[in-house]
Amino acid sequence: METPFRSFSVQWIVGEHRFTNESLNNAYPDQDIQWFNHPPSLGDAGFTSLKLASGMSVHHSIFRFPKTGVPQHGPIALVDVTFREPTLVVQAVLSGNTTRREISGDALFRSPYTLNPNHTLIKVESHSTFELSVDPSADVEIIYLHANASSLALLLGDSLAEKLFAELRQQPHPTRTLPAQIISPLKFCFDQHLEGPMLKLHAQSKAIAFLSGLIRYRATGQRSPRLAKDHRAQAIRDHISACGLNLPNNQQLSQMFGLTPRTLNAAFLNEYGMTVARYIKEHRLLIAHEQLANSDISIREIASMLGFSQVSNFSATFKAQFGYPPTSLRRKPASRSMG
Repeated sequence: METPFRSFSVQWIVGEHRFTNESLNNAYPDQDIQWFNHPPSLGDAGFTSLKLASGMSVHHSIFRFPKTGVPQHGPIALVDVTFREPTLVVQAVLSGNTTRREISGDALFRSPYTLNPNHTLIKVESHSTFELSVDPSADVEIIYLHANASSLALLLGDSLAEKLFAELRQQPHPTRTLPAQIISPLKFCFDQHLEGPMLKLHAQSKAIAFLSGLIRYRATGQRSPRLAKDHRAQAIRDHISACGLNLPNNQQLSQMFGLTPRTLNAAFLNEYGMTVARYIKEHRLLIAHEQLANSDISIREIASMLGFSQVSNFSATFKAQFGYPPTSLRRKPASRSMG
């Protein structure tokens, strides 16, 4: 099956200068990119791109900015993509903050919008030209998934694929807040311990798990009008996010918000597709992921701070969630690529 791309072009923007690598642009639509280094001015950065047997493509970008000096602000790349047919485009941010500004494509989405771990881009397009900006105050990791109509029809069946495309075309805004268990397979589909066909098979299985979860969530995770109005689940989630390492339990949240544990979980399930306890567990692991990627705190200390009595238990739980052990995040980005 053909890849989703008809053509691809990226211009790197460094101050007033723009750089184009024609060899990369010509190879990208049909070939795997083992590890392409971004211009040095963008820090210790690069990307890997895999073209999957199902006709999908997954892409992993990493930006690790220097801790000293003044990193570049503003757009860092101008990307132009034309697809062979209408294509599902997902841009999920694992860490950091990015801004995407559409220059061409769907006029509904021309206003710049911020993408971060809580806001994921999901839309259908046939062509797009956009500027990508990143916040250099923290490291940034981005995962892209591209799946055209033919590949989705093959994987999901014609009916589900057509329904998904129709719903996405009608949405008023291209970003969504998805439950952690829906987005996690896509965010962690690159396993640096695998290579060649096994790496691509792993990435494909994770991409399919994401698509399956997205379909189920869109079919069953719609909010009732009553819960949409009082925003209880949103308020609970915001409180959990603001607690840092001192995460509350169900009983504490019930007392704070004046809800029974049963009502608390019902509101959270309706909004995010998981119980409060499951959300707290996954939020705790995301904190661990961020600390491992962006600090020098030892794995033992991180495990202890998050309430794990044994490092082995923490490591097993972490690997079960993300697909790789916590020790892998202490390596340089290039080691997470295929090269």
